[in-house]
Amino acid sequence: MSDTELTVAQRWTAGAIFKGAIVGAALGLVGNLALFFGAGAAGVSLVGRFDPAGPPASLALVPVVLASLLPAVFAALTALGIARVAKDPAKVFAIVATVFALLSMGGPANLADAGGGLKLVLALMHVVSGLGITLGILRSTK
Repeated sequence: MSDTELTVAQRWTAGAIFKGAIVGAALGLVGNLALFFGAGAAGVSLVGRFDPAGPPASLALVPVVLASLLPAVFAALTALGIARVAKDPAKVFAIVATVFALLSMGGPANLADAGGGLKLVLALMHVVSGLGITLGILRSTK
């Protein structure tokens, strides 16, 4: 190993992980806002039953923002934990992130009183956030 090569422990620091998560979440937010406003402008109905006990409601901006940013915290903490125990944290984190992204599709797919357009928009938002955060973390720890 040359003097310029960093070890896994030197690359997978809390600072690098959280930096990547923040950058990835910000990029995901921009993408999700584009989807939100684009779908609305295209006439896609963004109405669904987001609260099982409540009536159908229109998707609001604040939940889109929060749902785009908050997963970055959990992803960063997961990456940090993986980095502490895995020999190849990038590979393990990518697998865990992919599995979680696939499982998260259950929410949009099972949303009551929602049309196909809303379900598609929400699924795309999950992909955009997941990719942004995952790639942000992987790139910052490379």
